[in-house]
Amino acid sequence: MRAAAAAVGRAFVRAFPDREILLRSNGRVRFVRLGRNAQLTIVALLLGVLGWFGYSTAEQIFYDTIISAKNAEIGRMQQAYRALQSESSDSETRYKLITQSLEAKHAYLLGVLEQNGTLKQSLNQVRGELDTSENERTRILASREALRSQMRQLEDSLRSTASEKDRLLGSLDARTGELQAALAERTRALQEHGRLQARAGELEQRLVDLQLAQKKVLDKLAARTAGSIEEAREIIGMTGLNPERLLAGINPQGGLGGPFVAAPAPKDKSGAKGKTAPNTDMSPDAAFVALNNHIDRWDDLQLIVRRLPLAAPTDNYTIMSPFGGRKDPFNGEWAVHYGADLSGQMKQPIYSTGPGTVVAVGRNGDYGLSIDIDHGMGIITRYGHLSSTLVQKGQTIGTRQKIGLMGQTGRATGVHVHYEIQVNGKPVDPMKFIQAGRYVYKG
Repeated sequence: MRAAAAAVGRAFVRAFPDREILLRSNGRVRFVRLGRNAQLTIVALLLGVLGWFGYSTAEQIFYDTIISAKNAEIGRMQQAYRALQSESSDSETRYKLITQSLEAKHAYLLGVLEQNGTLKQSLNQVRGELDTSENERTRILASREALRSQMRQLEDSLRSTASEKDRLLGSLDARTGELQAALAERTRALQEHGRLQARAGELEQRLVDLQLAQKKVLDKLAARTAGSIEEAREIIGMTGLNPERLLAGINPQGGLGGPFVAAPAPKDKSGAKGKTAPNTDMSPDAAFVALNNHIDRWDDLQLIVRRLPLAAPTDNYTIMSPFGGRKDPFNGEWAVHYGADLSGQMKQPIYSTGPGTVVAVGRNGDYGLSIDIDHGMGIITRYGHLSSTLVQKGQTIGTRQKIGLMGQTGRATGVHVHYEIQVNGKPVDPMKFIQAGRYVYKG
């Protein structure tokens, strides 16, 4: 041990011997002596400066790397926000186009109904003229019978007295002229009666044709509405909910509905070719009422779809644990999982999945910091294990509104959000709602 120490001491002496630095100026020579301690001090200072420079360089490189990563993350978030704005603008444009189409069809139906009323008024006027002609014909027939009675009286007078023959013949000629004028008037009345009957037949046929055209328009609208109703029912069915029960909750008073199926028009009982009688089983007015009921039903289903929580609670997530049975992550025993665990980054934004009212905010046992939102119709969504909340109890919110940040509070093994949906107090699979929402928002 002493030998090793002596060897180290000799090496130290050899490495740092006393040194002299010669300085020559104006022919004069001077020297500066550097002892071992001075040399050690200079070496220590140089090593300190080199260490500080290396540490500063490494720290600057580390902070530059962090700043670059943050800038990249901010760029991705801005791109996602612009994409969401574009999607919202497209959805609003489609809704305006659908609304304008329905308004145009409604205006067209109102015009058809107004034209139908005008034709009915014209038909009533023609029927009144027919009644007047019939009364005139009756009067002419009565006048004819009176003339015939007078002729019989004249014939009796001729047989009874010959002296009055000339006078009776003159009177007979006069009466005959009046009779011929009356017969000519009757003929004109009969011709006018036939013309009015033909006109009435034309108007009735036009009315039938107009009713059939109106029925075709109503049938087409009803078929399109029925397709929209079926599509809305399928979307609601994808969530596992019963559309009829939800409709009953919106309209508790009850009502009429069902698919609109047009009945064929029966044949004319007279057997006339080329004419059809109006369908008494489903008149245009009844078909219009049925179509209105269809549209009301479609509006109710659309209201339900808009109120359902169909959006995802966060973006860029991974499903770590789905709804149903699983092994508990803490004790390894089989348990029931009443929600879906969606993993992401710490403090990743959490959004409301549908419009509603906040009914609970704060610590909630194993759920940690959580939020409960009531969407109506007995549907409540829960967002658990949050790092912070951004809403208050009683606050009304819309779809995709930022309500909190992802975290690891409560009984959790890592950063994620526990997303849960309850219908009338019974948990259901939330992924069915998210899949239905992808179908709704695919455009």
